[in-house]
Order: sequence, then structure tokens, then C-alpha cells
Amino acid sequence: PKAYKINVPDSLGLTLPALALPSGTSSDGKVVYGTIYVLGPFGFVPVSGFKWTREGGTVLFNDVPGYKDYVTLANDASDDGSVIIGIVDNISAEQFVPWVWQEGKGYKIITLPAGAYKPKLHGITADGKIVFGSYVKDIDVGEVRLFFWSEEKGAVDFDPYGHRFINGVCM
Repeated sequence: PKAYKINVPDSLGLTLPALALPSGTSSDGKVVYGTIYVLGPFGFVPVSGFKWTREGGTVLFNDVPGYKDYVTLANDASDDGSVIIGIVDNISAEQFVPWVWQEGKGYKIITLPAGAYKPKLHGITADGKIVFGSYVKDIDVGEVRLFFWSEEKGAVDFDPYGHRFINGVCM
């Protein structure tokens, strides 16, 4: 095995120490994805999601449409690394915006029902066609809903048994 250094691009304009922390790799190991962190006064803070390949270097996910210059995190990818999922973290409003990035197509924002709070993306199928996630539906009682997303159907709540998850407990 070989080791490669993932350089933090100068285009981020960082003046503090930074590191690129991988979340994972494609199944063949040719694509690495994760999040770049900068050292702040209270520890490392996320700055931008990234994708790295030996041939193409580092590609930043800091230009999500409508959320330029917001913090992004990249947390999973299809087996070949051509589809990457993540969130925009609007730190000041404590709201997350889930996104899907596809090689050659760019970004898609995952639109969730009104009132969806703090969505998270948990995984993606090997072919990159279906994303699995969750969001808080009722913040007062901590009700969590699960969903699947595809380009064809958008976000669809997934609850085959009619259960609700309240504070992590299935009701």
C-alpha cells in the first residue's frame, strides 16, 4: 500500500493549521472523501467537505447552490465514489441542509417536509441511487422520522410498521 498526502487547497484562504479528515473511501480505494477542519481557539472546527483522487487532487464541496461559504461535511459515497452525500451546516441557525453531489451533474439539495429539523444522511447504496437519512419531526418530543431519497422520487418517509421514534425509542 502507498500513502498519499491530501493537501488542503489554498483557495480556502485558511491562515490557521488545518487537516483533511477522511470519512471513507470508494470500494477500490481510489476516491477518498471527508471533511477539512481548521484549528480554532476551542479545537478543530469543520470548514468544507472534500473529495480526493490521486489524478485530480482535492475537490471542495464549499459551493453548494444557495449555501456558498457555509460549512459542509461529506459523509458517505457510492462504491465508485462518483456520488457523494453530505450536509451544509448552518451553525448559527442550527439547521442542516442535506445534499447529493454527482460527478458530471453537480449538486441536488434534498428537500424534506416542512418542519423537518436537523436532517442527517446515514448512507447511500452502492450504485449511488438511493440515500438513507433521518430528521427530527417534532422537536418538543424528539420524534425522529426515517426517509429514503432518490432522484426519481425525492424524499419519502420510511416507516413500514407505523412506528414513531421518540428520543431514540421506537413507539
